[in-house]
Amino acid sequence: MPRPATSLLADEAAAIAAIDESLGVISRSVGLLGAATPKDAHVERARLLADYARGQERLPRWTYHASVLDHVRRLRDLDALEVHLRVLDGLALARLYRARVDEVRLEILAAAAVGSALFTELARARFAPSAEHEEAIVLSASWARAHDPEPEAETALDAAVPTTPSIASDDRHPRSLVSRLRAEVARRRLPFTVKTSRSMTALAAISGDTLWVAEGRVLTSLDVERTVVHEIEAHALPRTRARSLAIGLFAIGTAGGSDDQEGYALWLEDARGVSTAARKRELAARHTAVTLMGAGADFVSVVRELRRGAVPLESALLVAERAFRGSHGESPGLGRERVYLEALVRVRRRLESRPDDEVVLGAGQVAVAAIDVLRQWVSSA
Repeated sequence: MPRPATSLLADEAAAIAAIDESLGVISRSVGLLGAATPKDAHVERARLLADYARGQERLPRWTYHASVLDHVRRLRDLDALEVHLRVLDGLALARLYRARVDEVRLEILAAAAVGSALFTELARARFAPSAEHEEAIVLSASWARAHDPEPEAETALDAAVPTTPSIASDDRHPRSLVSRLRAEVARRRLPFTVKTSRSMTALAAISGDTLWVAEGRVLTSLDVERTVVHEIEAHALPRTRARSLAIGLFAIGTAGGSDDQEGYALWLEDARGVSTAARKRELAARHTAVTLMGAGADFVSVVRELRRGAVPLESALLVAERAFRGSHGESPGLGRERVYLEALVRVRRRLESRPDDEVVLGAGQVAVAAIDVLRQWVSSA
C-alpha cells in the first residue's frame, strides 16, 4: 500500500524543510515585477501623457536598476538545492518542487536581463501562452464590448457598497482604497502593512509583508471594494493561511501558482458581485495589448490600437506600460497581463467541476495543476 502523501520519512521531511527555507528566501528576493518596473516610472508616465495629448507619439524613455551580481548569487543558491531535491525523487511533491525551482531560475535570469534584448526571450518563456490562450482571446473580445447595466439593475449591487464621490486611492477618507485595506488588514489580523507608491503600474500589489497601493488613482466606491476583494481575499488571506501549513510550497508558491492566483482573484470578484463592465473592459484592453505586443507591435502601435478601441489615452498608456515593462517599448516586454484571463478560464473550469477545490486554491499560491497533489496537505492541516 502506498504511503499517504502527508507521511514523510525523516530524511524526506528534513529535505523539504531545507528546500523550504532556502527556496523561500531566494524566491522572495527575486522581485521580477519590481526589477521590470522602470525607475521613476511615474515621471515618464506624466511625460508620455503630455506628449501624446499633443499628438507627439513616441516610445517610452525607461531605465532600469541593474543588480546582476545579486542574481548570480541566487542562481548558485538555487543550484545548491539539487542535493535536497534528489532525496524527494519518487514523491509527487518532487515534481512540484522541481517545477518551482525551474520557474524561479527563469525569473532570476529575466530579472537580470531587464532592458536588454535577452529579456524579451526570457519573458516570453516565463509567460508563454497557455492551453487556455484561445478561450482567453474570445473572452477578451466579449469583455471589450461589456456595457454597464441600466441604473435600476445596479440597485442591488450598490446597496452593499456605501456610495461616496470618486476619491484618490491614497486619500485619508475612510472609504479610500488605502483606508479600506488598512481596515481589513486590522479587522482580519493579517500580517501585512499597507503602504503607497508613486511608480507602480498596478493599482495594488503584495510584495513580502507589504500591501502596496498606487498613489493618486481616482476610484469609485465599487472600484475600492473590488480591489479589497482582490487583494485581501485572493492574495493576503491565502498567503496568511499558507504560513500555518506543514510544507512551505504553499507560501513559496507552486510553478504557475502566482498566475492562477490572479485567475482565482478574478473569479472571486465575480462571485462577490464587484466585477463591473469597466473592470472587464480594462482586463480586455490589457489582454489585447499583450497579444498585439506578442505579434510584433511596439509601444506606439499598441497605444494607437487601444485608442481605436475607445480606450482613454491615460488608460491606454498605462495598459501599454504594464505590457512592455522590462523592455524599452520597441521589443516585447514582460507580458504578464496574459495570465489574468487565461488563468480565469482555468480556475473557473476547475471550480465549476470541483467546487471543493477552492479550499486548496485559497491555501496559498497554488496552481490548478498542483491541486491534486497538494489537497491532502490542506485537508490534514
